[in-house]
Amino acid sequence: MARFLYRLPILVLLTGAAGFLMAVPALVAARQRDWQSAQDFFQSGILTLIIISMIAIATKDRPVRHRIQSQLLSLLGAFTILPMVLAVPGPDLGLGRLYGDDLGFHDHGRGLL
Repeated sequence: MARFLYRLPILVLLTGAAGFLMAVPALVAARQRDWQSAQDFFQSGILTLIIISMIAIATKDRPVRHRIQSQLLSLLGAFTILPMVLAVPGPDLGLGRLYGDDLGFHDHGRGLL
């Protein structure tokens, strides 16, 4: 397992750690009975882990050609891509709302009766 993680790019590792650590605010929100926030953070963390797992499998045996350029691009990615990944569970972008909670789909048949 350590060899697999050692061969991955640092940005993939950081994003995976960020996706895993989204469970902490989900657990805190669940403890405070804020179910919507817990759901947002939990689903965002799971989605991040699924996507980053696919990227990790695709890039595991990729050789690093230019070491310095690779490190600079990882640093740039850590300061640009990672904040966007961590901003996903915001109140306006919650994944729980994509399934019809706020879109009125649950009231669809009420006017017919």
